[in-house]
Amino acid sequence: MLLRRSYRSAVAGVGRRTFSAPTPKPTRLSQEVDKKWQAIWDAKQATAAPPAGDKPKFYCLSMFPYPSGAHISPWHSYITSNSLVFLLKTGQLHIGHVRVYTISDCISRFKRMQGFDVLHPMGWDAFGLPAENAAIERGISPADWTLSNIAQAKVQMKALGIRFDWSHEVTTCQPDYYRWTQWLFLQFLEKGLAYRKEALVNWDPIDQTVLANEQVSVLSFVAVRGRGGATLVVPLYLAEYVLPGVGTGAVMGVPAHDDRDALFAAHHNLPVSVVLSDDDTLVASGRFTGLPASAANDQLTDYLAELNQGRRHVQFRLRDWLLSRQRYWGTPVPVIHCPICGPVGVPLKDLPVELPSLTDPTMDLKGTGGSPLARMAHWKSCACPSCGGPAERDTDTLDTFVDSSWYYLRYGDASNTSVPFTKSNLTKWMTNGGVDMYIGGIEHAILHLLYSRFVTKFLADHHDVPTSEPFKQLLAQGMVLGRTYKSPSTLRFLKPDEITVDKADGTVREAATNDVVVTAWEKMSKSKYNGVDPQDICRQYGADVARLLVLFKAPPSHELEWDEADLLGQSRWLLRIWGLVVEHNHALAAAAAATTSQQGRYSQTGDEEALALRVAVHTAIKKVTEALHETQSFNVAIAELMKLSNRLGGLAHLHGSKDFADALHALVVMLAPLAPHNASELFAALQVDQPTLTSADVHDQPWPTHDDAVLASAQIQVVVQIRGKTRETLVVPADADAATLEALALQQPNVAKHMEGHTIRKVIFVPSKKPGQHSLLNFVI
Repeated sequence: MLLRRSYRSAVAGVGRRTFSAPTPKPTRLSQEVDKKWQAIWDAKQATAAPPAGDKPKFYCLSMFPYPSGAHISPWHSYITSNSLVFLLKTGQLHIGHVRVYTISDCISRFKRMQGFDVLHPMGWDAFGLPAENAAIERGISPADWTLSNIAQAKVQMKALGIRFDWSHEVTTCQPDYYRWTQWLFLQFLEKGLAYRKEALVNWDPIDQTVLANEQVSVLSFVAVRGRGGATLVVPLYLAEYVLPGVGTGAVMGVPAHDDRDALFAAHHNLPVSVVLSDDDTLVASGRFTGLPASAANDQLTDYLAELNQGRRHVQFRLRDWLLSRQRYWGTPVPVIHCPICGPVGVPLKDLPVELPSLTDPTMDLKGTGGSPLARMAHWKSCACPSCGGPAERDTDTLDTFVDSSWYYLRYGDASNTSVPFTKSNLTKWMTNGGVDMYIGGIEHAILHLLYSRFVTKFLADHHDVPTSEPFKQLLAQGMVLGRTYKSPSTLRFLKPDEITVDKADGTVREAATNDVVVTAWEKMSKSKYNGVDPQDICRQYGADVARLLVLFKAPPSHELEWDEADLLGQSRWLLRIWGLVVEHNHALAAAAAATTSQQGRYSQTGDEEALALRVAVHTAIKKVTEALHETQSFNVAIAELMKLSNRLGGLAHLHGSKDFADALHALVVMLAPLAPHNASELFAALQVDQPTLTSADVHDQPWPTHDDAVLASAQIQVVVQIRGKTRETLVVPADADAATLEALALQQPNVAKHMEGHTIRKVIFVPSKKPGQHSLLNFVI
């Protein structure tokens, strides 16, 4: 009953005329609107029925975050961490999180309104080294530290209006999840894909653990041949197109036969030797001169083998995946070592192998060159599952990339205690290419996406997973940059209160020295004092303004230069939309109170004006839908909505009319995925009879579709003149610009005929003043 009362009060006046007290026009956006609608959505989600299954599916997934240790900057990548995407500082989200989760939320809300059954889950990549180090520093368990960070991050996500389906939440450090990570490892072991061997490894002397090659930023090299007593000057060149991780890393440069090498050689004045003729025959190549390149390749290889200077070798790009880590905070390797039977996989019925509890986290977790688990004798000692004799557990834990290599398969069965995933749910969500939209940083394309493809293909071969590809489309969002200020004398980064800005010319100076500082746009970092707390933005402007800015400022794949001055523009735009709704409602209230003879002026719209407004609305519907559906160009979608709102802002005389009400309805519905809180409140405030309304919340409305017939009526005639004489008439879309019209006109045979031999001195375009009138394009030659 409480839900019903709060819900009805939140949408009072929708779908019926209630004009006794029209909503006053707001002067600022209130955070209370955010809290109100978040509470409604939470209550609604808690009582939502499971999907009927008769709708098309859309699986939208953003890469899950890693709740890290507090000593790690919340904006820096951690070079020795396996975290999948973002590092959280004590559970705090940063603007990078706001961007990626706003993108996924916008897409998910849009798809729901389009009639899709949407899965939009969230989880936590919760194991890993930074949390363990943070726990050591604080003398608490990594579990307590991690779970407290998760709780805080969830609060912040909800405060942004991110509508995740929390009933599908997964946390990789919980036994109900890593039980199935261990199951996955045992499947690899059973098929012979997992093995143990001795090998040279990269050892981190600070964190006392093994690192994969991909986690090491600097490697040393060994000379394979030297010349005693000789001093050689070897120039070192850097080329961005050389990939040291491909093949052996040794690159052959042939500037005479490769475009990139030729440009490089010309830039550095390097000699160019031609060794291949136009017909692919070797020249200037000693004993191989005159041979076709295909034959010379084999003969040259044989010749080097004879001289013992080379041999045939197939160079694979793939390397075996180093899975083991000598740390506590990870998934225990489910293997038991028996002196009689050797390594034996833990029986499935005994999973999960849980981590032991800690007596003194600081001492228990301190690295000594091996895994902390090796010192926990009570946990380490066990019986062999094969012979029953005394044995020991494996004391390594799994790389956290194993946890994240399959989590997208678990979301559909997050609470299933019998199997990691069911065929029915995988068929529901993973068919047709896997996750429909995967959102995260491009830096994970090398490791995480590779591991996920490997795991998915393995499971497709051996465990009836209905797809061999985990992700259908990747949307890689760009980095968020903040402005930095550096002292020219000390090269120290300056805090905001250590600089002054000249109001006249905008020059930024160091307050202490009055020197002009060095400014740049750089990745947000606590050490550079250019970070932004999303909570501060939400408190001052509301969550929707933060969402709109990260969506509007740049296309999602581009870097975003964060400037707080831009927040005001988005806030003002929302307030203008509020003004349109309030003034429209005032007109309706006045019409309801007017006499019958007076009411007509509130509802009449001229035919030409009505058509022009409908064309503007359907044009916006078409372009916004294309931007959200086809290219995820959120900035374009917002720009089109701004055009529509500006158009409505110039039609004050239509307030109270049905055409104006329909246009407002379409504007607010299309605003919903982008600014969900204000869209819901605006929709509730629209006090017009709308027979199309099927529910009180805007997010339950169907997404509008454009009418091609209306858009066709928006075509205009353009009279093309040359020296003032009409030579052609074009029929074009009403929004065609002058450059498009000029190019189109010059393609017409009659125009080309009269332009032949003449030079265009000037082109004059005169657009039509009223609907129905033609435009004029005049060439002066």
